[in-house]
Amino acid sequence: MPSNGPSRSALGILSVAMSRHVLVVARWYPSWDAPGRGSFVADHVAALRAAGVTVTVASFDPTGVRGNETTRPERAAAAADLLAGPLASVEAEARPVTWGVPGVPVARLPVILDGSRRRPDDVVEAHRRALVPYGLGLAERRPIDLVHAHTGLPDGLAAADLAERLGRPLVTTEHASTAPDELADPAARAAYRALVGPGRRLVAVSASLGRELAARLDLDEDAIGVLPNAVPIDGFPAGDPGARDPHELLYVGARKASKGIETLVRAFAELHREDPGLRLRLVGAPGTPDEEARWRELAGELGVAAAVAFEGRAERAAVAAAMRRAAVFVHPSPRETFGIVAAEALASGLPVAASPSGGVDEIVGRDGRFGEVPADRSPAALADAVRRVLARRETFAPAAMRAHVEASFAAPAVAARTVELYETLIAAGRGAGSAGPAVDRGADAAGRGRDVEPAGPAPLRPPLVVGLVRRLAVERLAALPPALAGRLTVVTTASATTAVGPGPEPAAWAREPAGEEPAGALPAGHWLDLDPELDYRRRLAELGRPTKPGGALGRLLSIAASPKAERERRDLIARRPELRRQTTESFLRSAWEEAGRPPFVLALDADDILVVEPLLAAGARLAPGGLRWLVDRWDEAGRPAG
Repeated sequence: MPSNGPSRSALGILSVAMSRHVLVVARWYPSWDAPGRGSFVADHVAALRAAGVTVTVASFDPTGVRGNETTRPERAAAAADLLAGPLASVEAEARPVTWGVPGVPVARLPVILDGSRRRPDDVVEAHRRALVPYGLGLAERRPIDLVHAHTGLPDGLAAADLAERLGRPLVTTEHASTAPDELADPAARAAYRALVGPGRRLVAVSASLGRELAARLDLDEDAIGVLPNAVPIDGFPAGDPGARDPHELLYVGARKASKGIETLVRAFAELHREDPGLRLRLVGAPGTPDEEARWRELAGELGVAAAVAFEGRAERAAVAAAMRRAAVFVHPSPRETFGIVAAEALASGLPVAASPSGGVDEIVGRDGRFGEVPADRSPAALADAVRRVLARRETFAPAAMRAHVEASFAAPAVAARTVELYETLIAAGRGAGSAGPAVDRGADAAGRGRDVEPAGPAPLRPPLVVGLVRRLAVERLAALPPALAGRLTVVTTASATTAVGPGPEPAAWAREPAGEEPAGALPAGHWLDLDPELDYRRRLAELGRPTKPGGALGRLLSIAASPKAERERRDLIARRPELRRQTTESFLRSAWEEAGRPPFVLALDADDILVVEPLLAAGARLAPGGLRWLVDRWDEAGRPAG
């Protein structure tokens, strides 16, 4: 069990936190397209910020590389090299206000993943190539005291390289339930051990996860500490016991099979047979269409369809309201590294009945004061746990539940323990001569390292977007907020063949939309269609076609009749790749001019990065991120519509 709140030394060093700048590295961090993903990381960042720590977040935005399998690694490396400079610049950061922690700078680092090379060391290397240039550039602008990664593979191992280069301590918090299984791979296990050692501290969000990791790594249990998630209990006020519905059971979470939904529905059916007045409410993101259909069919088969409500994802305020209304919170998951919803329920004064899962057991406890955790994970055992909670629901003490969460898991308590850990590592580093002296940023007139709010929203000039795989470009940009998409100029490849002929100048090669594609099929914005073969086909047509019959004999007769024309044709075929490149470069230059020479060109994948390289010599700059970076900048700028 976690300790009951911060120590006196931790309370004493919170004042030191004002001078600390921590880089948080987390691929799980809320974004416009997944605002709930990594909310536990955002909660921890918010807790640190409230304690006075300056925080910058480095998250990751995976992209791919196309082309021949044998050339993909070198193309991915070349694209990563082109990104290194932009990632080191301040433009890599934005301060979105609608997701994550408002005002905290976040960088969405493009990670180029080669689908044919997905071994752990390849994935870590791809993340490292994005993180290191960003982190080194950040350290020049705002010196970093410590790097804190969330999850070991790949975030922690990529962050380890950066921390080593900076000479700064590294903390890695493991959250992932898949981590012990990943460590069955000897190569992953050997690499992961680098997260433990001088100047480095590996912690888990629960003691059960820490024990699993220690066993996999052949380490003593005390080699891995426990640092729980920070629960924002202010958003979960305690409910009035008299206002609760004694017949409502509540589940909050994703409806994936791995979360124990079948166990929950079967347990509820058993309880409903005994008390037909009971109802089950499931709030959260639906599973796959097949999973969602399965749960509904199962409820029908068991005769409880009318008593089970499947609801969508809800904002925290709505979840808190549901927790103040229900009689029992039911947590059926067989595997949880922490279980923040169980802590939120207890903070709301709502007792919990949970299948044994690891992390939730530690939150609820086995003494019955805050709920019931049975010995096994069967539907019958979960039903019996709910039955016991219902039978004594009047005996639970909401104030004691909330006090338990406040002391062990509330944001201020977790922040204090985190700062204490930071200061221990920083002090040890200074003693060893590796971390260097603390920087007195309060006297830094330039504000380096301090969480200085910008004077106003950063201006946004929409970049030229290049995505030459038309299907992917249309799919990805169609998901953007329309007010932003409508401001973009997008270069993609034509979906229909451009006519061969003398042709106009390159700026007019664009058609909007292409060919016979209906206008409604394209997202908002100004779409320009590139035909890389246009110049090649035009030159081929100018040479004319052979007048003799086809076949081997025809080709021989054609060569004999017009050897010069045949040589020109062969030369043209040999020059085809060069002509494609020239046509593409000319088109992109014209598109950039037509868009008003925006400062950034945003490439949607690694091959698009390589295609736009010639534009950089003309004065354009490669955007230090993809669409998540762009939407963050748009949100920071106040969401301009025109």
